[in-house]
Amino acid sequence: MSSETASSPPDDLFCPHFHEKDESDLRSLFSRVAAVRAENPDLFWFTHRPIELFQTEGGVDGPSLETDEERVVTENDVYQDFSGSRNKNFAVVIEGEVGTGKSELCVALTHRLENDADRPILRVDKDTDLMSMLTEDIPEFYQDHFDETLETSSQFKRLEDDIKQRPRMVASQAVYTALLEIGWDGYETSTTPEQEDAIVEFVAERIRDRLVEPRQYGEEPNLVTEQEYEQNSFLQVFDEDADAFEGHPAEKLSSGFWQALLDQYDTPPLTDLLEEVGEKFKEEYGDKRPVAVFEDFSITGMQARQLRKFMERDNPGDNWDFIVAGTRDSTAVLHKRTAEDRFRFYRTNKQNSNQVLFLDDETAVDFIRPYLGYIKHHDGSVRYDRDDGGFTLLNPEPGSLCATCGLCDDSFRDLFPFNQQFIERIYTGLDESEQSPRELIIVVFETVLEYFNGTSTCPATASPLNHVTNRVAAHDDVYREAEVFAHVAKWYGDTDRYDEYIAVNRAFLEAFGLLPENPAADDLPANIELLDDHVKIPGVEYIPPEDEETEPGETDEDDESEDETGGDEEESEGGDEDGESGDGGGLSRVERIINEQRGYVDNWYTNPQDESYVETDAYLRTAFTDLINTLTQDYSLWTDCDLRYNLSRSDDPFVYPSAESSPSPDQIVLDPQDFQRSDVRELLKYGIRSDEADASADEQRILTLVGGQLTEYARQWRAKVREQYIEDTSVYYKYDPPYGFDDFVLAAYAWIVVLDDPWQEVTAATLNERFAEGEDYALDTTLETALTDELAPEAQEYIEEFMEYAEAFDALVAERLAVNDSTLDLPRLRRWFSYHDPQDVLSRLRADPDELSSRVRFDTDTKLVDMVTKAYRMQKSLDQQEDQMQEYSTARTAQDELAGTDMARIHDKVDVLDNYEVDRSLYESLLQFDSYSQAEVDEVVAASQLCLDTLGTSTQDAIHKMLIEYKLMEHEVIEAFNDIDFETGESSSSFAPYFQEVSQYYVGDE
Repeated sequence: MSSETASSPPDDLFCPHFHEKDESDLRSLFSRVAAVRAENPDLFWFTHRPIELFQTEGGVDGPSLETDEERVVTENDVYQDFSGSRNKNFAVVIEGEVGTGKSELCVALTHRLENDADRPILRVDKDTDLMSMLTEDIPEFYQDHFDETLETSSQFKRLEDDIKQRPRMVASQAVYTALLEIGWDGYETSTTPEQEDAIVEFVAERIRDRLVEPRQYGEEPNLVTEQEYEQNSFLQVFDEDADAFEGHPAEKLSSGFWQALLDQYDTPPLTDLLEEVGEKFKEEYGDKRPVAVFEDFSITGMQARQLRKFMERDNPGDNWDFIVAGTRDSTAVLHKRTAEDRFRFYRTNKQNSNQVLFLDDETAVDFIRPYLGYIKHHDGSVRYDRDDGGFTLLNPEPGSLCATCGLCDDSFRDLFPFNQQFIERIYTGLDESEQSPRELIIVVFETVLEYFNGTSTCPATASPLNHVTNRVAAHDDVYREAEVFAHVAKWYGDTDRYDEYIAVNRAFLEAFGLLPENPAADDLPANIELLDDHVKIPGVEYIPPEDEETEPGETDEDDESEDETGGDEEESEGGDEDGESGDGGGLSRVERIINEQRGYVDNWYTNPQDESYVETDAYLRTAFTDLINTLTQDYSLWTDCDLRYNLSRSDDPFVYPSAESSPSPDQIVLDPQDFQRSDVRELLKYGIRSDEADASADEQRILTLVGGQLTEYARQWRAKVREQYIEDTSVYYKYDPPYGFDDFVLAAYAWIVVLDDPWQEVTAATLNERFAEGEDYALDTTLETALTDELAPEAQEYIEEFMEYAEAFDALVAERLAVNDSTLDLPRLRRWFSYHDPQDVLSRLRADPDELSSRVRFDTDTKLVDMVTKAYRMQKSLDQQEDQMQEYSTARTAQDELAGTDMARIHDKVDVLDNYEVDRSLYESLLQFDSYSQAEVDEVVAASQLCLDTLGTSTQDAIHKMLIEYKLMEHEVIEAFNDIDFETGESSSSFAPYFQEVSQYYVGDE
């Protein structure tokens, strides 16, 4: 919700004080910028905690600069640095990391100097831009104190207006003037006309963005930064080396442009303006010294070095005091010997940390008390005794709301809707780098705001707590049956009162409406016990009653008591795997890890990418990955199919929604919010046990508990991988043909059947018959012999390599086209052959399908990408050979000579010939031919008929006919026939009649 929108509290807020507030009140109260609270002195001083800090450098009383000594000082010590009788400029420099109290200290000093010492304050807010400081802050300060207009304010205003309306015109004159004046200052420069145009465009954009537009905290309004200078060659106008400059060349260029702008509009630099104002104060008020407060020194940008020289100059007539705050980067220009000797330097945070002296584990509650107590301050419900510097809560005023309400006791009256445990856990749960006042205030405020607006059931369920580590955890049953009670226990609970329970003040559950309407009659879930003044919520050590119903998939031997008390009996008794007895009351190593990690589940649940919970995440990733692996059958693309995706060992099959990078093609988005927190705890325990190779890692049990959602994730994973590598036709084909993955599979399988037996016609029926046989596939041996003679070695190699993948293609056919283990979908196959041609499908494959991951495979030696490549090369080899054959002479001979041959009659004739003197060569050749059966001869004839009569003229059929011809050429029947030597000049159209004629010549009529 934006800060401009004020909302009223919902009607069900229990505390009456909250009904008197709106959102704008809360935002002012918890403002992360002290300047907002500074506008209300009552609010500021009620919530302000005196600051302790380090003095790091400066002055006779300061630390030794040679030894880097530091000393702790108080806010009052810093205030005492300011003397009304000093006769030179003086500065207090407050350095520190963001959110460590610099602005808070600035406001406290400002209030005291203005109200107690009657000092005029020029306050430059941290959000002010450079032009606003020159056109508004300083002129208004002058007007307020002297009731007259600063003479140069109109020129600054004109400069500001022109920058907004005509930035290029302003920049053009400034650039050329600056380049000339830089040259007159003795610096060698050289530019080209194109380079000058580029500089003008650059400066025109920068003067608008950095001089008149709102800036971010710490952002210096330099017209040229060091990084920009290095990255843009057109800005590198100097011929000198970097050693010729006091700072970086970018600083010289930037200040040159700025000075040219000031000269162009006859406006003085900041230091001249301050000197003019200071002189006016001496003239009007004598010794009254003005104070300039820079809450963010980076605003001075291009004038920082010049301002430092003004602040440190040894001029008895100067009368300015300065309070300068900023990070060390922005104040680095002030760290010169003269300035360090004359100024006071302080640091708010500890070295190499965001932590401060006035906020730690023991003081965090007292630090936040006044912010929450202020809500109840106005009617006297919350009052403090601060005489000892602390916050001692006094009794509420009679008649105040807290005196009559009765909800809060004194332990949390000024902390509601929190208690002491809650605030302590917020602070200690912040990452050490975030344990600053600002971060603590932000988390508390945003938590209160969600409760105030009704977007969270109670503060314990507010989203700002998601990144705060809190290892307090309720029993898994509480998360499963009454999750909100688990959150309340986690943040409000007293863990010391009972061994097995977490105690929560009953008032909080009543205030948040979490108790049943009739607590006496209605039992609370998950063995939660309601007492008069508190509620007992089972903790992780709680052991449910023995007659408690077990969870689905859980047995009496594998219930929560085992999880919590070390159900791995051997390991519990025998110590850990190193042979040492375990810690933690006899728990095994596995159970100790479980008890340690379960406290991080809530934080991981909402921030799985947070590095603070990397170990918890590792165990949960183990669980998710193992279970998805099981549900996908080792990442197979289809159930009961061996084609799988070989996931990298360094990758998971998922990413979280909060991941910075998009999921890769083999990853899905797994949202922890899809699981109940109790399920996540079960997954954590399973992941730990799996990682530790513990025998109690019950996969079936965890799948019974969370298998539904994980099955859906497994389905999503398969669908995504298939979409990327199976369904995307561009992966396989060039020129976007109307073919898909199944077309590729069926076309390849058709060729496997052909190469396995080229004498079969490629039809739905023949493919189905071959599939049903279930026999191994191999390149036909006779055809292989022929190919050795007819094809180039490389072409034959491609065909043989393709056939090595026959079993893999058979498996894909079984997955994609079979109706059962031995039958293909014949209607579908018939439709396919009506519109598809295997040769055309394979010829359109990509020669090198680069986008098809080699991880899609059957095994290491059988990758889908290789199957595609081999199919393409096989088809290409056959396509190139098809033009070499046109006559099919062997097929014609077989058809002409062998068709109608009766091998029984030939056998009879050959038997008779054995009784006569016949040419032995002829007889032996006849005897060899006679050794073949009728079926073998008929098979040859059928093959020739398939080649000549059945197959058509398509490229597919032409290649098939070529393979038939090749096999016929090498077939033993044809070779035996060709070896028969009839010594006659006559010819015959058929071998059988001719043989009969010859036999009659020898044996006569029977």
